[in-house]
Amino acid sequence: MLENKIKIVWFIDGKLGDCILSCSSLLRLNLSLYEITIITSRQNCNLIKNLKFPFKTRTLSVPFMRFMSKPNISRLRNLNLFLKNKERYEISINSFRWNSGSYIEQIFIGGNKLLNKFNLKGKVNFSLHETEIHEQFFNLASLDFNYNSKINDYLNLDADKFSDIIFHPFSSENSRCLSINLIKEIIKIFSGRHIKIIGLPSDNQLLIKQLKEIKTDNLTLDIKKRTYQDLVRLIRSSKLVLASESFVGHISSIMNIKTIGFYSRLSDPNQWYLKGPNSITIRSQSSCDDCLISSSEYHDCLRFDNKKTVLKQEVSRFEDILMNF
Repeated sequence: MLENKIKIVWFIDGKLGDCILSCSSLLRLNLSLYEITIITSRQNCNLIKNLKFPFKTRTLSVPFMRFMSKPNISRLRNLNLFLKNKERYEISINSFRWNSGSYIEQIFIGGNKLLNKFNLKGKVNFSLHETEIHEQFFNLASLDFNYNSKINDYLNLDADKFSDIIFHPFSSENSRCLSINLIKEIIKIFSGRHIKIIGLPSDNQLLIKQLKEIKTDNLTLDIKKRTYQDLVRLIRSSKLVLASESFVGHISSIMNIKTIGFYSRLSDPNQWYLKGPNSITIRSQSSCDDCLISSSEYHDCLRFDNKKTVLKQEVSRFEDILMNF
């Protein structure tokens, strides 16, 4: 019965890609034993609800640390709403690797056992894929979990009308968007196949404008809002998905659709890659110099950029991979 389940609260501090990977991991747990509440952003809560994952959600629109650093009436109201009807949890887990207010949030929300990057220093290897980090937390919390996730039970929606290749070159971080010249080269490589480029009206405006200027018979530009279920149906209908380092690539990989992800060299290959069995991750191999040592900024040379020399090296390197995958 529900009352006898162990109550776990799970923090997701990241964006949609981090959220879908967390959901995939959490669906490895024996849910007959655990009641899971996910505390995350409104966007991530909408994803969980739209795909009907079996988790409770609580929206954390303003983290405590942000309120403490810059308090105001509006943020105080949000905190009061968040703390209202406070519930006690047996286990509170924040597996995210970056600094955030979640440690203090965990204390406020409560949990007999707090697991996070601060009090588990040295016990968790954060230089691994996100799902492998999750598994370390499962082990430390002595949770019962399976090898395989049941996430595809929820993503097994009817396919949309058939699509050959789905291409998502956008990202919530502009530095991860693919360059227009690289996109043109990929379209040339697949000149005999139809490509549908998908995105949102709010995506990189310059890139959308550049894509609209491409005139070729094998390309459809499909920039519009769609529900997460509609996106799953669209991916389910495709033979191949090409994606930047973004949510679309992660969810396609999880669904075991053939997926190719394009990642920059700034992404640690031990941590960031597409983990699905039918996926490969292609990384920029352009040469680095001392600028990377002295700066944490994104550099054009690391993101399949527009420079013809770099682009030529990149395309010749992975053309065979694209054609034969």
